Amino acid sequence: MTQARPERIELTGRTRRALPERPAGSLRIRHADVVDPDGETTTPDRRIVIEAGGIVAVEPDGSEPVAAGELDASGCFAVPGLIDCHVHLTAASADEWALTGMSPSFVALDAAAEARRMLARGFTTVRDMGGADWGLALAVESGLLEGPRVLFCGHALSATGGHGDLRPRGRSRIDPPELTPGIGLVTDGEDALRGAVRNEFRRGASHIKLMVSGGVSSPADAIDTLQYSDDEIRAAVNEAARVGAYVAAHAYTATAIERAVRLGVRSIEHGNLLDEAAAEAMATQGAHLVPTLVTYAVLEEEGPASGLPPTSVAKVAAVRERGEESLAVAARAEVPMAYGSDLLGGMRLHQSEEFRIRARTQTSWEVLRGATTNAARLLGHPGVLGVVAPGAVADLILTDANPGHDVTVLADPDRSVSAVIAGGRMLVDRASRPPVQTSTLPGRAE
Repeated sequence: MTQARPERIELTGRTRRALPERPAGSLRIRHADVVDPDGETTTPDRRIVIEAGGIVAVEPDGSEPVAAGELDASGCFAVPGLIDCHVHLTAASADEWALTGMSPSFVALDAAAEARRMLARGFTTVRDMGGADWGLALAVESGLLEGPRVLFCGHALSATGGHGDLRPRGRSRIDPPELTPGIGLVTDGEDALRGAVRNEFRRGASHIKLMVSGGVSSPADAIDTLQYSDDEIRAAVNEAARVGAYVAAHAYTATAIERAVRLGVRSIEHGNLLDEAAAEAMATQGAHLVPTLVTYAVLEEEGPASGLPPTSVAKVAAVRERGEESLAVAARAEVPMAYGSDLLGGMRLHQSEEFRIRARTQTSWEVLRGATTNAARLLGHPGVLGVVAPGAVADLILTDANPGHDVTVLADPDRSVSAVIAGGRMLVDRASRPPVQTSTLPGRAE
């Protein structure tokens, strides 16, 4: 007799921190076919009523003419606004060490431009995993910047010599992180880590990111190294729990993943070398997996031209080959998965290609849930983000094809996404705006 799996521990309730607001609008969307990723259904001819930035009704539409000021969505599918759970908005270069020496004003302007492009691709919420701060989130919240809602960790916390320690081997000095743009913050020891976690929350972070294994872009660590002690990881998890938040961990190997979730980490980033035992541990603990497969495909083709150092290029193959296999392993264990891209510099234009890559292993509905309802659960806002339903914020996109039937249409948003509505305001309308920067990777089928 098969032993029943322990009840999954949900993030909801423990992570329901305040959701950043954005300027709100009111709108009536007429004759839309509403897509429900969880139910795997599409309900035709709905009227979506939006007031003060929220959805107040999704109801059968009538035969009365579309009035002035209403949006006629006939022939379009209303899809929840997309959520990317692993971006680096401030990564103006793939050379993360060079990034720390760039002008902060240049990096901020580059991030603003990339935020607009992400919004135009249909992403209405992003989780920044190192680099963004309260200022960038506030720019969207206040209406200064048209971009996706930004939930951020601030600095990704790293041990000396870990994945967030970007110093070349001959460099000893660490510049003050508050004065230089960069993704990571080097901090060692349980007490210092507690202080760093508290400071990131003081600065507005919604979650904490720890580097618990080696990585591609860091110069001093192999992929399979284990980083931070058990006590240090526990300290970060406990501090996050005090404020109703959670810890995400950069981790590639099965050993690093299993250890992280055993110590209370609730979001595993990448996870390319996941095995069955680690996947089972994730499922038991209710941890989410955020694969970022597109970044390895792009790094292999464009990394050197985008500033990725040769030592990092050599590491890409070690994790790319197992990436898609990890999706199948996680799916068999019923690990919830969320959408992530993790692209840097000029490679960020490939953000939507993750849809095409995942569709080789998952069904279209499964992939779509990763960018909507599953992502919302990870962020702690189920029913508020990731759905087109009463009580949700009015973040949605209108598409010309149903992504539940073929999610690869989202890989080319310039063709498939007709409009992007965020907070009840139409921010992208392709009928009246020029095409945005999108791309299909060379050699991939249209």
